[in-house]
Amino acid sequence: MTEQAASRDAIPVGISACLMGEQVRYNGGHKRSRYCLEVLAERFAFEPFCPELEAGLGVPREPIRLVGAPGEAPRVVGTVDPRLDVTERLAEVSRDFIARHRHLRG
Repeated sequence: MTEQAASRDAIPVGISACLMGEQVRYNGGHKRSRYCLEVLAERFAFEPFCPELEAGLGVPREPIRLVGAPGEAPRVVGTVDPRLDVTERLAEVSRDFIARHRHLRG
C-alpha cells in the first residue's frame, strides 16, 4: 500500500496533544508516546487536542484533578488551590471540540 493510500485509509481519532510530544502539560513538559507515534500512527490519523489549553489555563499552570463523592458528578479543581474550579470551562471546551470533530472515530 502506498503512503498516500495508507493515509487515506487511516482512522481519524482524537489524541491528547501531550502524547504527540507537544509541551502542553501543567509543568511545560509532554508525555510523548512512542507507541502511539511509531505503532498506532500506521493505522490512525491523529488529531491532537489539549482541553486545558483550550480552556485558557496556559503553560505552565497549576495541576488540576477530579474530585467528588461516589454517585456525584466529579468536579475539576486545582491541586494547590481547590477554589480553582474549571469544571464548566472544560465541559464547554469538550462540547465544542466534539461538535467540530464529528468525523473522529475515537
